[in-house]
Amino acid sequence: MSQYKGNKTGGAFNPTYTPTGETKTPINVVSTSMEIDGQMVEGYQSTYENGTSKWTPHVLTDTFLTDSQDVDRSTFTGSKNANGEWVWEPTTDTSVRTLARHYRGPDNERITEGEVEDAFYNRKGNTIQQQLSGIQANAMVAEKGSIEELQKDANTSGLPGIQGTSTADIPQTNQDGGVETNEEAAGFTGKTAIEATKTRKQYGNYYYPEDISENKQDRIIFKMRQSTGQVIDPTNVKTNIGSRQRKTGKVEGSVTLPITTGIKDLNSVSWQGSKMNPLQAFAASTALGGFEAAAKEGESVTDAIGNQLKAGAKTVTENKGVQKAISTMIAGKAAQTTNLLSRAAGAIANPNLELLFDAPALRAFDFTFQMSPRDAKEAEQVRNIINFFKQGMSVKTTSTNIFLKAPNYFEIDYVTFKNDGTMMKHPSINIIKTCALLSCAIDYTPNNSYMTYSDENRSMVSYSMNLQFNELDPIYESDYYEGLGMQDGTNVQEIGF
Repeated sequence: MSQYKGNKTGGAFNPTYTPTGETKTPINVVSTSMEIDGQMVEGYQSTYENGTSKWTPHVLTDTFLTDSQDVDRSTFTGSKNANGEWVWEPTTDTSVRTLARHYRGPDNERITEGEVEDAFYNRKGNTIQQQLSGIQANAMVAEKGSIEELQKDANTSGLPGIQGTSTADIPQTNQDGGVETNEEAAGFTGKTAIEATKTRKQYGNYYYPEDISENKQDRIIFKMRQSTGQVIDPTNVKTNIGSRQRKTGKVEGSVTLPITTGIKDLNSVSWQGSKMNPLQAFAASTALGGFEAAAKEGESVTDAIGNQLKAGAKTVTENKGVQKAISTMIAGKAAQTTNLLSRAAGAIANPNLELLFDAPALRAFDFTFQMSPRDAKEAEQVRNIINFFKQGMSVKTTSTNIFLKAPNYFEIDYVTFKNDGTMMKHPSINIIKTCALLSCAIDYTPNNSYMTYSDENRSMVSYSMNLQFNELDPIYESDYYEGLGMQDGTNVQEIGF
């Protein structure tokens, strides 16, 4: 592994882009190869003053060490996340896809997105993340002078990995972008004792219309992940609330369809009317006041509640109207008579009706696609697309059939293209979280007539497919604040969720 001279010493490496939050010029550039399914993908790793490090394959640069397009083409980035943890993850949503698309081996070998992710997220042996972390830490030690200096700097404190010593304890990133748990570091892979059997993990990449694979038409892309449960860490309450970490297995393949009309979303939360009559308010106030007084004054909870009751009783005895109303309400309860106060005094206890927050809600999404294949090859794509959803949403069996496993999860992305032709998530349509497919309805005669082609499969001339999805997790403001960086003073560039 040869080391290149950094720009600080007049080296030739000179990317024209400026990575977000970093200096334009790296302090260190090192040749770093990544082994992916037996292929040695050559690249380089550049580390910056704030500790951020990037691995870029040579295949994505203009020349061996030059990138003159003002675009950060790195595939993986090691940096601090919103929780202050140092993690390695794909630089953008399309980084892995871009590498898989452009790489060619010495004999024109290809690699898939799944093979890139499997290699990067592998937790066994001397892993890729450990190697990248070691190079990253070495560069910062050389820059700062010592490990102690790194620890003093808020930017680099907690930086994992020192190459040449031990890399076994370097926290690694999982496919959801989180740092490995203590269980994972100890060798727990996230597999449960209940394993699904006879499940398909590899599909093709299917397109309708077929030529959408070669043009820049805006599109919606569906992918799947295998459901293997959730990460439940009894020692960490924080990870067990909100959007829980779901353990998923890779399912290769995708479906790409044109964006149809009727794009809608509905964000909602549940609010419920709630009542609290004076007796309930008195009881609640007494209890709360007692606990607060006990905490402030240091007296026992029993004594504090007793003092609260005395104060309340004094208020009642000094107000004859209140005294009579309360005695009437109590009498009505004893006699099991409703509305006694209204009968006796022509009044009711103020219910203090309020609309109070009750619960978050899960969003539902409904898609309908009309597919009319124009030839036998496109008809094959349509059959594969229908199978992708039907087989993916099916319940999984286990070896004993005592248990059943959940269907696959679905990832849904609206996609458009930048002016330079690179793919990106559509910034002007809502983002969709991971979903469950609730129903897949196929109409084989959407034109109200039975008609097939004369090909050997007797393909239908048209199909209508309706898909109904529900998100697995509610939308939280933290998804905007942390996930999308929409914080105070932000000039919003996308719709968000």
